Amino acid sequence: MTQLTVDARVVARLTGTLPEGGFEEGTPIWACDAPGLLDPAHAPETRLEAVPLGEKLAFLMEDVITRAEAARFIDLAESLGYRDAAPGIQTPPGMRRNKTVHWIAPEAAMAELHRRLKPLLPATLEGRALSPRLSQRINMYRYDIGDEFNLHTDGDWPGFGLSTDGTGMAQWRGTHSMLTMLLYLNGSEDGIIGGETVLYDKGEAGATITPHTGRALFFRHGQNRASVLHAGARLGAGTSKYVARINVMYDLQ
Repeated sequence: MTQLTVDARVVARLTGTLPEGGFEEGTPIWACDAPGLLDPAHAPETRLEAVPLGEKLAFLMEDVITRAEAARFIDLAESLGYRDAAPGIQTPPGMRRNKTVHWIAPEAAMAELHRRLKPLLPATLEGRALSPRLSQRINMYRYDIGDEFNLHTDGDWPGFGLSTDGTGMAQWRGTHSMLTMLLYLNGSEDGIIGGETVLYDKGEAGATITPHTGRALFFRHGQNRASVLHAGARLGAGTSKYVARINVMYDLQ
């Protein structure tokens, strides 16, 4: 197992929303060099599974990352420090009840992740071509006992990486997200009780996804009719749940 060395620094500070309302000024977004986060030499055999959801697009990939890689993600996020405030994210009081840390992941790690996903991702969506890279900005969430994320749709986002000198966060041009990727970093096999992701179709629960280490759930997002309404079910007594939201990018027309 590769030993992870984290070199972290703050590259942006944004206003963060708090779970029960209110704001925190100067909530940090981190950057981490973290060589060895993903190991190309021991990449798992990723496979695709459909998620029946009427006319809405949703699917799973199993074994996107290994258990060792998932553990490194968790250790890294814990070293940065989870907090109540989510930088640059707007949620109404009571919708999001969890802890979060946002960071810019290393370019090499995100390139390796994209390499694993690309053969199984839609090559085009609504006439837009899959971008050759994932956004490097990762939103990580930790759910403790009683935490949940109530019914919502995810917003769409530009891509983000580091500025040329590595000291700031830079927004990309010519690309925008169309899919949410929820990467589960642990699961029911680790002692998680509850915490399923519930996807809705025509106002009713249409699919329930149980967290498993290395599993990734994909669905359409944005302010449009294709966006998938979903919720993170309340976590019961047991192990905290760790999940990362990553934005899958498509080129602008």
